[in-house]
Amino acid sequence: MTMAVMRPDFDQAWSDYYDMVYRVAFIHIKKPDDAGDVAQEVFIKFLLCKKEFETEEHKKAWLLRTAHNATMDYFRTKMRKNIRIKDMEAMRLPFVIDETLEVLLTMPERYKTPMYMYYYEGYKTEEIAKILHKPKATVRVNLSRGRDLLRKKLGGED
Repeated sequence: MTMAVMRPDFDQAWSDYYDMVYRVAFIHIKKPDDAGDVAQEVFIKFLLCKKEFETEEHKKAWLLRTAHNATMDYFRTKMRKNIRIKDMEAMRLPFVIDETLEVLLTMPERYKTPMYMYYYEGYKTEEIAKILHKPKATVRVNLSRGRDLLRKKLGGED
């Protein structure tokens, strides 16, 4: 039996990006324990990954994309019933859900992920397009439509 050699950058990646990976899983799954499981799966994949990352941004994008894919796998393999945001008040979360994030969590997938990446993780549209394997124009349209939908749901001007 062979033991996997730990990546020398694992501890630093865990420290720098675990919260981001967890939040990506949580905005889709909406269950703290399951989001934590998905985040752990992402870091297991990272630990076993032999890929050499060109830059720190490349590593971050890989973790973000892997988190997104692991979250989609979660739904493919486990048909789970979503809980409502209001039900989460009793749960302990490692971050605050403000009114905007609460509404964002209820939005369709095509708007939710790019808007989260743009506003909460600080990615540019070109970076989001590359990470999600979508055309830049599609990302820009989804951001624009997502903003309009968010504005409506928050009771802003039309």
